[in-house]
Amino acid sequence: LDMEVSMRKLNTSLIILLISAAVVLNTFAKTEPRLVIDLPRWSGYDIALHPDGKIVASASLADIIHTFNIETGEMITELEGHEKGVESVAYSPKGNILVSGDQSGFNKIWDVETNEIIKELDKHAWVIKDIEFSRDGSILATGDWGWGQTLRLWNPETGKLLHGIQAGKVDDISFSFDGKVIASGVLDTGLVQLWDTETGELLQTLETEMEHVFAVAFFGAERMLVVGGTGGMQTWDGETGERVKTFNLPGNDKEIRTVAVNPDQKMLASGGNDSMVHLWDLKTLKVVDTLDLHFGRMHTVTFSSDGLTLATSANDSLLGIWDIEPLGPIILFSVNPKDKTTVLWGHLKQR
Repeated sequence: LDMEVSMRKLNTSLIILLISAAVVLNTFAKTEPRLVIDLPRWSGYDIALHPDGKIVASASLADIIHTFNIETGEMITELEGHEKGVESVAYSPKGNILVSGDQSGFNKIWDVETNEIIKELDKHAWVIKDIEFSRDGSILATGDWGWGQTLRLWNPETGKLLHGIQAGKVDDISFSFDGKVIASGVLDTGLVQLWDTETGELLQTLETEMEHVFAVAFFGAERMLVVGGTGGMQTWDGETGERVKTFNLPGNDKEIRTVAVNPDQKMLASGGNDSMVHLWDLKTLKVVDTLDLHFGRMHTVTFSSDGLTLATSANDSLLGIWDIEPLGPIILFSVNPKDKTTVLWGHLKQR
C-alpha cells in the first residue's frame, strides 16, 4: 500500500512537471507559419479570409485584388476594376460577396462565384481605410480618411445607404458582437467613437490620449473594446465609457497598427512597427505566443471564422498563414489507469 501511494505521488509530480514545462515552452515559442505566400509588389495592404477557410484576398496598391488558395499558396484570380490603389477588402459572412475600397473613395461589391462587379457604392471623399460587416451580414460599414460622411453604413444586398456619419479621419472600425454598436477609431485625434447602428447617433466618445488610433476591436458580449495606437493598447468598457487597462509588451512603446479578436473571444492578435505578431490571452492580457515572420511594419492580422487560422501581412509583401489552437483549460487527472481523462497543455483544446 505504501509503495502504491509513493508511486502515485511520483507520477503526479511528473505530470505536474511536464505540464509546467509545456506551458513555459509554449509561452516563449515562436510558432512557424503553415504557409508563406510571396505576394506581388505593393500587395497585402489589407487581407481577408473567406468564411470557408480556403481562400484569402489581398488588396494591392497596383489597383488589383488577388485571391489565393491558403492550402497551396497558388493564386486563384486577379480582380481588376479599380483605377486607384486598393487598401481595404472584406468578405461577407456568407462568403458570397467581396467588398473592396480604393484610394479614390470607391467601394466595389464583387460576386465571388463570377468574379464580376455587381454593385458600386456612392463615392467617399477620399481613401477607404476599412471595410467591415456586422456578424449577421445585414450591415456593411466603410470608413475613410476624407471629410464629411467618413463613416457609412449600408445595406449590402441593395447598396442603399443607411447612415452617413461625420466621424473624422476614420482609420479602423469594428462592430459589437450583437451588431448594435459600431466603433470608429479617429486617426489624428486619439478618439474612439461608438455609434448606434440603427439610428446613427453617437453613444460614447472615448478619449484614449493616444496621438494616433490605428486599430479597434470589440470583444465579448459585454461590449468590451481593444484600442491600438501610439504607445500600445488599451481596453475599454463600451457600456460605461471607462478605460479598464493600458498594456503593452515590457519596454515596448511602439505603435500598434492592427488588432484582431479570435471568434471564441479569448485570444487577441496584435501587430505593430516591430514586425512581430503577438497573441494575447484576453482574460489575463498576457502574451501566449510570438509569431516571427515579417520585416517592417505590420498591415493586417485577421482570424478565420472558425478561429483556427490566422493570416498576417506587412509591408514586406509576405502573407503568413498560421494554425491556431484556441486557449483552453489545463486538466489534471488521477494516475489511476482506469481514469480516461486526458492531460492537455499549451494552446489547448478539450476533447
